[in-house]
Amino acid sequence: MSNNKNRTQIDYYNQILKLLLWDMCLYHVFLGIIGLIYGKELGYIASSIFNLSLTITPQILSLIRPLAAYLTVFGVMMGIAAYDPKRFRPIIYAGLVVLFFRLLQYLSIIFQGFQESANKPAQTYGLMFVVIFTGLAFVFLLYKTKHAAKK
Repeated sequence: MSNNKNRTQIDYYNQILKLLLWDMCLYHVFLGIIGLIYGKELGYIASSIFNLSLTITPQILSLIRPLAAYLTVFGVMMGIAAYDPKRFRPIIYAGLVVLFFRLLQYLSIIFQGFQESANKPAQTYGLMFVVIFTGLAFVFLLYKTKHAAKK
């Protein structure tokens, strides 16, 4: 009976992990494709989604396109990990590294002062909270799925 309960717990944590990975996949692929497809409209999109005032110039667009490609590939990698989190665990660890660097980026914005960046405090704190929550959820779920399987 205990073994069956343990298996149910592993399945439960694994399903939550998959859901979180699919969420990251869809979000990043969606943003990446938007960045690859649109041009001048990206100013309005950045304002609507990120509350960011962005003037689209050819130079800005030449920076956005490669970043959008990276976003898309990162999203696809999260989708691959979501397909089989146990098999593709190293990809999830790479995702944690990306989240860590995003956290450092938000902390840098906070320490530099919001007036020097285009970000607003509430937006930055909100996004930082999402990054922290997602990272901690990954760590917790990775721990639970790895150690529960050993019992």
